[in-house]
Order: sequence, then structure tokens, then C-alpha cells
Amino acid sequence: MSASPQDPIEVPQGHLDVPSTPPLDDSQLPKVSIIILNWNGRHHLAGCFESLGALDYPEALLRVHLIDNGSDDGSVELIRREFSRIELHQNERNLGFSRGCNQGSELADDAEVLVFLNNDIRVDPSFLRRLVGPIVRGECEA
Repeated sequence: MSASPQDPIEVPQGHLDVPSTPPLDDSQLPKVSIIILNWNGRHHLAGCFESLGALDYPEALLRVHLIDNGSDDGSVELIRREFSRIELHQNERNLGFSRGCNQGSELADDAEVLVFLNNDIRVDPSFLRRLVGPIVRGECEA
């Protein structure tokens, strides 16, 4: 009998455990650019940017780019007024997801790591250090 979409998935104990690794020293951290696309997502932005503002990551190694795809809901005005640290790129019209991501990657010219996030995400303060850790230690490729 197969599980239905409503049934919980059973995961054996220890199956998803990740081995503990020593935390990275700030001198080991790469330059990161976080790229966020937005189209009329004003209602998501404050929570997203507030969580990013609480990251445990050196400010000098982090850039946050918002690509706005022609929003008319006050998103751009909110960013300019309340989140001046966010690097805003404003398109006159919605150019689509792929093209917006490509614009963001072009703006992140000095980044060693690119991180693409949706505008409705909230992150844990340790998320970025934990994300780049395996890359820095050579445990994976990015």
C-alpha cells in the first residue's frame, strides 16, 4: 500500500543527521551576494529583509540585491525608505524570473558565492554560515 499525500513520511532515526563540523572563522568566509526577485511583493519584504539583517555574517562580505520587476505596489518606495542597505535594481516592467536572476548575477560581480532567495523567505541567523561552510571546506562544489 502506497502512502497518500496526506500521510507523514517515515524517516529512520539518524537518517538525515548531518555531522557536526567546527564553525568557520570570519577570515575563512567568502564574499556572498544574495539576490532576491520581487514583483508586487511589498507585503513580504519587511520580514525578509529583517531576517537577513540579523544574519551572523560579516557585513563587509555580504551584499543583498533586490531586482524589482516593475512593481506598482510601493515595493520600491519601501526599500528606499526603510532598507537603504539593499542594492535596488528597478526594471520598468516585469522581465520574468530567469532574466531577473541573470541581472542579479551580473550585479554581483565581486561575489564568490551567489545565493538566490524568494522574497517571502525568512532565514535563521546562522543560515548563511551553514550554507557556505561545506563550500569553504571543500565538501561540495558551488
